Formats: sequence, structure tokens, C-alpha cells
Amino acid sequence: MKNLIPHFIQEQYECGVEKGNFTGFALFVDLSGFTGLTETLLKKEKAGAERLSDILNAIFGPMVSLVYKTGGFIPHFAGDAYFGLFPQSTTPLCAEEVIAIASEHFHLLQKASPAFKEFSIKIKIGISHGNIEWGIVGNETKSFYFRGQAIMGCANCQALAQSGEIILDGHFKKLLNQTEGLKAIEGKTCFKMSPLSERASRSLPSTTVVLPPMSRPVLGRFLPEAILRFNQQGEFRTVVAAFLSFEGLASHEELDELASVVLQKVADFSGYFKEMEFADKGGVMVILFGAPVSFENNAERAVEFLLTLNEELLPLENHSKLKKKAGVATGIAYTGLVGGDERCQYAAVGNRINIAARIMMKARWGEILVDENVAKTQQFTFEYKGNMAYKGLEKKIPT
Repeated sequence: MKNLIPHFIQEQYECGVEKGNFTGFALFVDLSGFTGLTETLLKKEKAGAERLSDILNAIFGPMVSLVYKTGGFIPHFAGDAYFGLFPQSTTPLCAEEVIAIASEHFHLLQKASPAFKEFSIKIKIGISHGNIEWGIVGNETKSFYFRGQAIMGCANCQALAQSGEIILDGHFKKLLNQTEGLKAIEGKTCFKMSPLSERASRSLPSTTVVLPPMSRPVLGRFLPEAILRFNQQGEFRTVVAAFLSFEGLASHEELDELASVVLQKVADFSGYFKEMEFADKGGVMVILFGAPVSFENNAERAVEFLLTLNEELLPLENHSKLKKKAGVATGIAYTGLVGGDERCQYAAVGNRINIAARIMMKARWGEILVDENVAKTQQFTFEYKGNMAYKGLEKKIPT
């Protein structure tokens, strides 16, 4: 079986432990340029999908191996980005070694560049240190989350970084033996460093990683059968992406109540619950319709899912501070396994996936915003909000 969930989560689940926390380092690695790459290769159909699969493997494979051979693990892949978590209880790294790990990502991207020489793929990284909470949620179907100071810190640092930069926060800086060469970012408790600095050339730590085999019964609690059986190369297909943003839930028990309802409704409407994440966008759940299993009415299923969810979550909203909003978009995206041997995930990469995330961020609490393609669904009545500008997108999107 492929490593479709973190081994950390499998171990905790098998031990009957549903929540916990640890102190550790966190990296947020963000790669840019995949959207343009995907849109270009989309025109080449099957050959383009095969080429994109090769490029993704060439880039992500060595990076995933780097995280694992230095004692870390990856919770999930957010399209063209991922977190690397390094628990200090099992991985006694020093801050300088974490910088070396971050810097090695830049060298690995450079080594992989012959695989995509006509395209421009760039990288930036945020680093933090601190408490990391985790939890396993859901009833019949399970999922998991990681959140906390270190995760939020490295996500915020990454958001401040430009391509080619490493940004670290004050929590991480305190652990450095030397701070020469760091440039403070005005108005922020964050600092910039060059990935090619002398500090970054420190030799990499290395551990012998022996990952236990994935348990199919455990995977079956977290993922649909279609993903467990997925053994083909990636492909281009029409996908509906629904991004659900939420806030106001502090305890694991409240998150479990929310996730249990969402996971059940996703199953009812034959969607794929990709992940629950906490980063610079706050709490977000990512749900796909049309991949890995497609129906003729994927857009209708996505909208009906969200409307039904509103009703099902009323009891939780009545006894908590839950607020939620959603963004939905549909279009052709690359779908398949993303990552490496040590950790991979079924994901969708493409412009419309990014648009769904941007639409979610623009929505007000209580709103469901959709793109013009979803709005063509005749089963529902939509209110036109206008052609709206979104961060990172050149053209305005009818919403």
C-alpha cells in the first residue's frame, strides 16, 4: 500500500489516541509556477498529463525523501505546497540543521530543473518553531488535522516571502546560536535570509528511516476505496473544488463534531474529503467532486452538499461560535497522486482549484460564492455579485 496518510496518524489511530500535541519545527514549502505549467500541458491532453506527472515526481520525490530522511513527516500536500513537521521528541534537530534542510530544497529544485527546462518553477519557504496540536476526527469516516503556533508561524512567514527566499519568525530565531546576516522585515517579527548563505551550507542531518507498512484497514477508515485502488498515472479531468472556511471552534471536541458532519455529508454526495488544514487562511476543509469518481452532475452535487451542510450544522452553530463560508469553482485540473515514496496524496492541481480557494477567501461569513461555471447549474438560483478581482489572478472572475 502507498503511504497515503502520515505514519504518525496511523500509529496514533492504532493506539486509540485521538488527540495530542508536541513541540517541534515546521517548514512551509511553497512552489509557484505549476498553474501556468498545468494550463500549458493541458493543451497536449494525455501526453501533457504524462509530462506533468513526470515533472511533479521529479520535483516532489527528492523533497519528500529529504523531509523523511531528516526525521520529519508531511501531513498533506496543498496542491503545490506542503508542511514539513519535525517533532523534537523523536527528531532532536538544532535550528541550524533546520535551515540546512530548508536550503537543500532550493538545491533539489535546481537539480530537477532539466525535467522542466522550458518552464519556470520557483520556491519560497517559511520556518517556525513551537507547539503543534493534532487530532483524529470523524465517526465512520476519519480525517485528521495539525494546527498550532509552529504551523501558523511558518505559514505566515511563507506568505511574506518572495520567490527564492527563506523567512523565519521570532520563535525560531531565538534558537539560533548566531543571528548575523538575518534581515528584519519591517513591521513584522520575522527575518529574511538567503538560502545560499554560509549558514545554509551546514551539513544535513540524516537518520535511518524505516517506515512501517500502511495498514489497509486503517487507510480504509480515512480514504475512499477508489483512492486505495488508484494505481494509474495522473490525468486531466473536470473537477469541482469546494473550499470550506471556518472559525470559532477552539476545542478538539468541537472540531470533531464539525468534521463528523462534513465527512458524512461528503460521503452522502460521493465527494472526496481531501483534508482539513490550519494555515494562513485559518481553518479550511478541501472537498473535491468529480475526482477520483465522476458523475454527470458534479457541480449540482457540490452545491447541494453545501446547502445540506448548512442545515446539518445548525445545532453546532447554536451551541458554539462556529462561523463558516465557502467558495466553489469547476474546470479541468490535473488529478493524481502527488508526493513521493514516503508520503503521497491524491490531489488536484490547476487554475480552477486556486480560484475556488480565492473565492472562499472573498466570501463573507455565511456566504457560498461560486464561479461562472458552477453558476450555470440550472437546479439552483444564483445572485450575480459581479466580475471580482482576486489576489494572484490577472483577470477578474465572474462571481
